[in-house]
Amino acid sequence: MISKPITFNENLMYILSKIVDWLTHKSDKKYEKDLINKVLMLSILLVFGFLLTSIPAIFQLINEHYILASILSTASISIIPAMFYLRITKHYQQVSIFALLLLIALAFYLLITGGVQNTGILWLFLFPLFSFFLVGFKPGFFISLGFLGFIIVYFLIPIEKNSFFAVYPDAFKIRFILIFFSILMLTFIYEYFKNIFLAQTEKELLENEKLLKEKNDFISKVSYQIRTPLSNIVGILDIFKVAQSEEQQRDIINTIQASVNNLVALVNAITLESEAKISYVKNDDITFDLYQTIKKTIRLYSDDADSTIKFNFNFSDKIPRRLYGNVTLVKQVFLSVIDFFSKFEKSDNLTLDIVVTEKESEKNKEIRTLFKIKSNINFSVFAQVLGFPEGASNVDKIDNHDIKLLNNIILSLEGKLNLYSDDGNIAFLISIPFALIEKTSVKEEMRVEITQESVEILEPLPTKIKVSDANILLVEDNKINQKIMVLSLSKQVKNIDIAENGKEAIERFGTTKYDLILMDIQMPIMDGYKTTQKIRETESGTNSHIPIIAITANALSGDREKCIQSGMDDYISKPFQISFVLERIKLHLGANGVH
Repeated sequence: MISKPITFNENLMYILSKIVDWLTHKSDKKYEKDLINKVLMLSILLVFGFLLTSIPAIFQLINEHYILASILSTASISIIPAMFYLRITKHYQQVSIFALLLLIALAFYLLITGGVQNTGILWLFLFPLFSFFLVGFKPGFFISLGFLGFIIVYFLIPIEKNSFFAVYPDAFKIRFILIFFSILMLTFIYEYFKNIFLAQTEKELLENEKLLKEKNDFISKVSYQIRTPLSNIVGILDIFKVAQSEEQQRDIINTIQASVNNLVALVNAITLESEAKISYVKNDDITFDLYQTIKKTIRLYSDDADSTIKFNFNFSDKIPRRLYGNVTLVKQVFLSVIDFFSKFEKSDNLTLDIVVTEKESEKNKEIRTLFKIKSNINFSVFAQVLGFPEGASNVDKIDNHDIKLLNNIILSLEGKLNLYSDDGNIAFLISIPFALIEKTSVKEEMRVEITQESVEILEPLPTKIKVSDANILLVEDNKINQKIMVLSLSKQVKNIDIAENGKEAIERFGTTKYDLILMDIQMPIMDGYKTTQKIRETESGTNSHIPIIAITANALSGDREKCIQSGMDDYISKPFQISFVLERIKLHLGANGVH
């Protein structure tokens, strides 16, 4: 086997690595990487100083300048034990002070004597660079500034010719001071901004380390919590195999159900933890009707037979009919707010006052809309549950997933969220900017009558459909998921048809009248997004709108918005409780039936 010849660069790198190893003196004792780097740089500086003193000392000795040769030789010899001391002990600060004192001594000598033919003083231009490196930013600056002051004083002292002390021309003195001061200030500016950059980088690293630690702790905690219900399910299934009586089997099934519920809640918590720290991606803006958007969102709850949430809606007639913005995220804001309040108060006791007004915007062709949403929930209850002080408004102080997600959505709309107590009850104040399209008021176009107390819809409501009479299309490619959904819903609805991909779903939609579609997202041939868009294109120009609910395992930040943007009416992430699916089906059959 012929060995590959070693190149000059490889030899050079090998030699340099050996020199670095010798200078840093690798030992069994472990040192911080930052200290090793400082030791290496200081060692290189000492080697450089040794060469700068030993080589000139030899030349001065040859030229019979014995005094200067002896001083330079003493300096070079003293550097050798300092190098070995630093290499073995890693006492960086002590050796730095020694090197600085040696630098000052040599600088004084070169200034006073001028070196050979008064050229040695030129080496003093390196003084600020070495002093900053040896003792740091502030000490190095003040030491260099002090040395400059000494130079100025020395230049002002009258000195006779033919003496031991060097004599410099006045023009040289002025130029030297200006150049030395310029080098000092350039070094100061460089070190100043370098320190700012390093401080910012270190801060970001610490923040990243903190986030990483939080995620690792969360994953560790979640891993433990997942294993417990999984272990319970496996063990219970083994028991179920040998169970005899119906009562034993019923008890076992209830236990399995409880364990599964725990897993579902845990997976949802993981999703919330992820979403709370991920900014929402802003979707494409479109022209939309803000009033109709809010009205339809309210209708989802007011038309639900099982929901008795009371809404009082006031919409300012000064707000233009047509606005330009992100209608998907606006819907998400109101859905999130209503769902949040619903968790604190039973629906039969919940009243929400929604007031929409305008605020003067600093930008042209823009309107800043204020949404005040007041509930009948006592603020003290809210503050006690979330640990939020009464009178405060900073939502960043609230450690709650729902609030964090809501705030993220509003921030992505360049808006602002405030919470406060209004007559002792919780109120949200949301500010969102929209671009203006044309000045058309609500009064001119809207077929509605708005009062402070309530909202009266004058246009006919869609026909409500009972769940038991519903004809549903399930679009799902997974056989097991098909079977579970059919077994779960078959006794609740009139009929369930199955389409195994988007193409088949469109074909069935074209030949059969369905009341609602349950849509999976990831499917072969055609996915759920494209299928929904095709169905909406088919509906365009007709007086029909079939509710489409996404049922998918896509549960990361932005997935819900992507489903709504494609034309779906609702979104349910897996895993889910079948009772929740029935609630959403019932809600959409009542609010968005075919008409």
